[in-house]
This record gives sequence, C-alpha cells and structure tokens, in this order.
Amino acid sequence: MDIRQLKHLVALVELGTVNAAAEDQFISQPGLSGSIKRLEAHLGVVLFKRDGRGMEANARCKDFYRHAKQILEQLRLAEVELEGGPSNLFIGLGEVRPVRFATILYEKLMQLYPNLSLTFVEEHFETLFVQIENGDVDVAFVAAPPDFIPSTLTGKLLAKSESLVYCAANHPLTQHRGPIPAAALKEFPWVKNAATPPGAPFIPRFTGYKKDPLGDVSFVTAASQQLAKDLVAQSNVLGFGPRVCWDRELAHNEVVELDLSIKKLYIPIMEIRRRDAHSTVLDNAFAIAEDYYRNHGPT
Repeated sequence: MDIRQLKHLVALVELGTVNAAAEDQFISQPGLSGSIKRLEAHLGVVLFKRDGRGMEANARCKDFYRHAKQILEQLRLAEVELEGGPSNLFIGLGEVRPVRFATILYEKLMQLYPNLSLTFVEEHFETLFVQIENGDVDVAFVAAPPDFIPSTLTGKLLAKSESLVYCAANHPLTQHRGPIPAAALKEFPWVKNAATPPGAPFIPRFTGYKKDPLGDVSFVTAASQQLAKDLVAQSNVLGFGPRVCWDRELAHNEVVELDLSIKKLYIPIMEIRRRDAHSTVLDNAFAIAEDYYRNHGPT
C-alpha cells in the first residue's frame, strides 16, 4: 500500500469524479484510476462501482475512507512535529473570541514550528465539530456548551465570558446615572448577528420583572459579529453579547457597557480536538490557548 494511493482514494471520495480528483492530486486521470486499482488489488476488495458515468464509492469504500482519512491526518501531524518540510495545520475559530487571540496563537506556534503552514477556518461550533470529526480541521476554539460536544471529540473549558449590553461611547443612554431602566432602552434598535447559532439571545433578560419589559423591540440584522460591532460602535444601535468579543472596542473607548439590572449569562469558551488525535502540536496549541486566557484574566 502506498500513501499516494490513500490520498487518491480520499480525493476521489470527497470530490466525486476522477477528473476532479486527478486535478486535485496533480496526476492524470488514467494514473489515478490505476492507483485505485492497485489499492483494491492490495486490499483484495472492490471499493468503487464503475460504469460509463465514472466511479462511485461503495459501502466498503466509505468505511475504508474514514480509516484512510485518519491515517493521512496523523501522518500530517507527525510531519509537523518532525519540523522537516512545510506541513499544514488547520485551526477552527468561532466568532466569540478576543480580537488578538488568532494572532498570538499564530505567532507562538510559528516560534515552535517555523516550517508550519497554518490555515484558520471561522465557522459555527456545530460546523467545526463536523469538520474535526472528518479530519478537515485539527483543533478548534469556540463558544459552545460542553453538553453539545460529540463523544468522538474531547474539549476543555478555557474561560466563561459574561454577556452584557453595549452601546457607542457617545450614545444618549450613557448620560444616565446609575442603573438604566429597561423602558429607556425600548426606543433604540438592537443588533441581531445573523451568523449567531440558533437559540442564542439577542437581548438580555431583566431581573425584577414578571414580564419582558422590552416587549417587541426592533432589530437591525448584521451578517457577522464584526458588522454587528461596527453598527453598535458607530450608531445608536444596542448590542448584547459576551464581553470577550468587545475587548478591542472597549480598550479604544469605542463602546461602553451599560449599567443594567439583567440576569447573569456566561458563555463557555472551549478548546476542541478529536479524542483519538494524539499530537504534540495539538498539545502545544492547547497550551498556548490556556496560557492566553489564564494571563488575560476573567472575560
């Protein structure tokens, strides 16, 4: 069995056609088909159904594909540890994170592994979980409830970030002294991040009220966390979310936290990897993230 044969099989399963797989692997179509035939001969098993339309993975192939993908993933991580030629590491990031986290993670990993090629992927935690399970992402740092982590993955809590209400530094509400009554917030729209996972609240829950004092408030929809923050910092729109997302804007006095009597809500920040992925590189990525959150105090 040849490592190239495993790469050819994975490419063919994932891309679906011999033409696309051959192009991806920089090999001719007859060359890729021959590579698959030699792999089947070595295993003594037919892996693809062949007809005039091409090659389609059968049930045995789909089972073997998962093993091949894992073998290639572990080999790639081992190559990173050897610090030989260029190797790739894929890191998933959720939107809920400090603004400099990715930069610090990049800098410290490159100090340890100068030949490393890093790819950062920003997605929802549900998508990143699937990508880690499939071997398309090696490690992820996301805001996610621990109960949502699949059994195939392992995670560790990095921090809990409190969700608060934010407005622009020159917003009319900043003129209030002491806690701001909920009624004063009703005349302003709230930003809704369309990229936020389903179920995430866009407005706070207040204490001391039997009914929601905000009622039917108006919303402005933003396509991403950054767009949502821009709206809050540059208009009269209000925003509700974890403090960890607003560290840069708070440091530059672009936004302020409003003094409100709201119920405490903490968002867990997790580091995630495959349970069966053993790698010093991933251990070091975890250690860097843990050190970052430990040194930056509560979020």
